[in-house]
Amino acid sequence: MKTSELLNALQNNNIDDIIDIIPDINFTEYLEALLSQSGLKKAEIIKKANLHREYGYQIFKGIRTPDKDKIICISLAMHLSVEETNRLLSLSNNGSLYAKVARDAIVIYCLNNKLDVMATNEMLLNLNFKALE
Repeated sequence: MKTSELLNALQNNNIDDIIDIIPDINFTEYLEALLSQSGLKKAEIIKKANLHREYGYQIFKGIRTPDKDKIICISLAMHLSVEETNRLLSLSNNGSLYAKVARDAIVIYCLNNKLDVMATNEMLLNLNFKALE
């Protein structure tokens, strides 16, 4: 079911009627699904995201939940869309990227243009924003 359809159903129906059709996916499951679609290897993503090896594997195993910047780094490394990135951010309780926030707008631009972490950090720093950590 599309998100718009689900939102419409939530407005017009009793929650008991639709709770069973709401997908129950967590951050780790969604990340694994994206990994599977990407055809990339975990080690490759961890390296491209500039994560410590052990910490990166803990993220993929669901042992650690990364902060917003780390998720953005993973998204850049995997060449995810803004929608996929926002879903990861939301599932990890890190909010989402918002185009009216200047730093987020830069990150959105970088995601849309398939820039890597280094190029994104260069752009952020050149525009006087904090680099991704």
